[in-house]
Amino acid sequence: EPLTTMLEWEIEQVEEVIKSKKGAVNPFALFNDEQHQVKKLIIDQKLFDYEFWAFHPMDNSATIEVSREAFLKMF
Repeated sequence: EPLTTMLEWEIEQVEEVIKSKKGAVNPFALFNDEQHQVKKLIIDQKLFDYEFWAFHPMDNSATIEVSREAFLKMF
């Protein structure tokens, strides 16, 4: 039975579906969801106040910044 949100997933499911470790989940990990099990990305409205958004690219050792416009085009 499909789960309604990733908040309900066990860490093993997160690692299997989006190939991300606990503490490093980020929107870019959704590109690893080859079976499209994640159906919706919810973005906090407050982020739209900013022109650039910053995320950890699959681990917490670095941060990348992407424009809001470019990010939304990706998804």
